[in-house]
Amino acid sequence: MTQALLIHSGIAELEIALLKDGVLERYWSETSLEDDESQTSEGQSRVGDVVLARIKRVLPALNAAFVDIGDERDGFLSVRDAAKRGSGPREDDLKIGSLVREGEARLVQVLRDAIGEKGARIGLNIALAGRFLVFSPDGGKVLLSRRIEDEAERVRLKSIFEAMEVLKSGAGIVVRTAAIGASEEALREDAEYLAGIWEDIVEAQEEDEPPVTLHHELGFIERALRDKVGPEIERVIVDDRAAFNAARAYAVEAMPDFSEKIVLHEGPSPLFADHGIDEEIAALQLSEILLANGGWITIEPTEALTAVDVNSGKHIARSDLEATALAVNTEAAEAIARQLILRGIGGLIVIDFIPMTDGFDRLTEMLAEKLKQAGIQADAARMEGMNIVALTIKHMRASVDRRATEPCTLCDGHGRRRSVSAIARQALRQVERAAAAAPGRPIAMRVGSEIAAWLEARSGQLKSGFSRKGITALRVFPEAQRARDSFSIETMGKETPV
Repeated sequence: MTQALLIHSGIAELEIALLKDGVLERYWSETSLEDDESQTSEGQSRVGDVVLARIKRVLPALNAAFVDIGDERDGFLSVRDAAKRGSGPREDDLKIGSLVREGEARLVQVLRDAIGEKGARIGLNIALAGRFLVFSPDGGKVLLSRRIEDEAERVRLKSIFEAMEVLKSGAGIVVRTAAIGASEEALREDAEYLAGIWEDIVEAQEEDEPPVTLHHELGFIERALRDKVGPEIERVIVDDRAAFNAARAYAVEAMPDFSEKIVLHEGPSPLFADHGIDEEIAALQLSEILLANGGWITIEPTEALTAVDVNSGKHIARSDLEATALAVNTEAAEAIARQLILRGIGGLIVIDFIPMTDGFDRLTEMLAEKLKQAGIQADAARMEGMNIVALTIKHMRASVDRRATEPCTLCDGHGRRRSVSAIARQALRQVERAAAAAPGRPIAMRVGSEIAAWLEARSGQLKSGFSRKGITALRVFPEAQRARDSFSIETMGKETPV
């Protein structure tokens, strides 16, 4: 099975797609604009950042605390995430008041991005991720990933790390699967690099006032190379020279054996279109997904949960209703698992399948197994006496739908509509296509007033993106009567400055 990682560096966003045998398996995106209104809440991820924070409120009734981490919304610190791992009393016996005090400054790490009205989830146990290991300043032991199955390799890795100087101060290490077969020198360099980052954090802690971020996680591209590239990835294709240089520079430093497998896409058509996945990615924001058998599934996110409905549609190939239900439900279960993975949906997912007598155990097992294969831990169970299966998946960041929509002001926030930034980024993707199809030709962009204002407010940042894509002439025509999510892109005959 061939696997490739595609990286699209657009005018206003970064997108990464994982392909297996040409089929889209995973998708991630992040804004590249520093002042995007979705940056701190649902745009650029803060997971992994280490922050010198201020404990704002301790809530004994919740056994948790709200913490000022410099975001619009306070971070949420539960007693589970405040307690030191693997030592001391059981979590049920701990009280948040014994672990933190109101007003004190503490080092915290972002564990999950803010989603909707919920602030970021944070913890007191710092863990710094590297290429081969995760470094914990007070972990106290060497642990190995369960996916490292070869016993001889486990013994080799554990003996290497247990002899390291960096562990003598009480630090701990979790060895990642990427460490399999790595040289002792490479492993030592990774450990010492992460230990050095921790020393820098401790030093900065003495000099800064909270709230302040003392350590930023790697950038989107570098993070993808570190966490997503393994021996099964044959190549990484990047469609932008600056992004390609950044990826190569990181690889030369952190994974030199892989650096030559990072290549620049220079074809006339856009990278995602060239691999036939652009339309599928655009469809990730649609609620209805058609099934090959004539049925369909509907995915509707809400604040509390994601509801999924299965419909048989035109599936009339069998006269046996039980067999029909099982066939449609089985195909739907596979499609639902794939959509949950691609869309990054977490939290509580409730699936209303077509009624049938038997087979629900098979469906729940299939859903959990498909998610497990993608590295996603999920709990699945049927609701007793109903045709409903409930899934729970740990949230890490906002889903594709959440990042591309905003509360609808016309209905007092009871519904959602596509956000200005999502519509603008879609229009900019079409500008990239037009520029690639007609190099050097001026481009006209006709948009509604809100989109025009968004573009104007970010014109300084966007100019660098236009330059990277070879767009030298663009004119934006605001049209007050145009629908909010409507736009048109066309090439022009005369030169117009960007």
